[in-house]
Amino acid sequence: MGISPSFINEMTPDKMTGQVGTLIQQAGNTAFITSYILGLSMPISDLESNPYNYLWMVMIIFPSILCLYQIYFLTKVFPYESPAWLLANSFHDKALETFSYVYYPEYSYKGIERLIPPETFSDNDRLINVYNSTYKDVLCKRKFRKMLRISLVLNIGQQTSGSMMMRIYATKIFEDIGGGKRFAQIFTVIAGAVSLTGSISTIFLLKKFGRKKLLIIGQIGMSLIFLSLALLEDYTQFSPEVKAMFIFIYFGFLSISLGPTFWAYIGEVCNDKCIGIGFSLNLISVMILSFVYPIAQANLGVSFCFYGLSLMCFCLLIYEIIEIFETKGLSKQEIQLKVLLLSTNE
Repeated sequence: MGISPSFINEMTPDKMTGQVGTLIQQAGNTAFITSYILGLSMPISDLESNPYNYLWMVMIIFPSILCLYQIYFLTKVFPYESPAWLLANSFHDKALETFSYVYYPEYSYKGIERLIPPETFSDNDRLINVYNSTYKDVLCKRKFRKMLRISLVLNIGQQTSGSMMMRIYATKIFEDIGGGKRFAQIFTVIAGAVSLTGSISTIFLLKKFGRKKLLIIGQIGMSLIFLSLALLEDYTQFSPEVKAMFIFIYFGFLSISLGPTFWAYIGEVCNDKCIGIGFSLNLISVMILSFVYPIAQANLGVSFCFYGLSLMCFCLLIYEIIEIFETKGLSKQEIQLKVLLLSTNE
């Protein structure tokens, strides 16, 4: 999983970084809403003798079909190796062939220049050309400090703000706020639709507003929504539908901030090694929170979980205000020069 974002970042032309980040999030949201819709047909009672239990077998086999397609795609349709690896091992012609899959053939050299600077590059160009750096460089050299910190904190913060946990346990959460099983399933599908709609709208928001502004607006919204849900759960008798509306609003804020905007910002500010390290910790965070949430909910209650998520959203908000900088209107070279110079001057 950590290889995929690094490979995508290597292949993506600089001017398309924002659009590709949005497409990644849209693909993820489409996958979630598809699984939610398929889940509506699954048996949820009398699981020992229900004649439709075989549908669960079909659902388990379905990911295997997708894996077979990926094998076919990576061996027949796109049988190319990582361009950074090819260049590091002196396979210049094969790297050009790889880039020709994305660039027009006559512009394949542009992809090469993103990874290895020609002799005509200035000192600043060489400073920001960090694709030949090793993981040891990224972890130990001072100039990568801020870049790595941004990747780590935003990746972990995406999950401590409830991104994947709210999706994984959406049906259970809708039950916990007072809905029945069928209510929870239907509202989970609606939540997925809200996420998908929000990620599509972000395409236009990214053109109009800065990345930092969208991240901060979304973080404020998510923190307040979780706090509101906790207070509603503890001190009011509102219907499950009212509480569900707050959850839908949460997914709206999430989709415009720690969704496409997050991927666009990470792709602009960080090099492939930082992205890979950050995404690996992102997945570790998913694993830990997925394990901790049901235990916390069962022993401390759903309102306690909402208070905790609100606090973690607020902590990430403070970090975003202090640490991250605006990238709107800057080229990727200007952005990475800025982040590396900021690290050097710390």
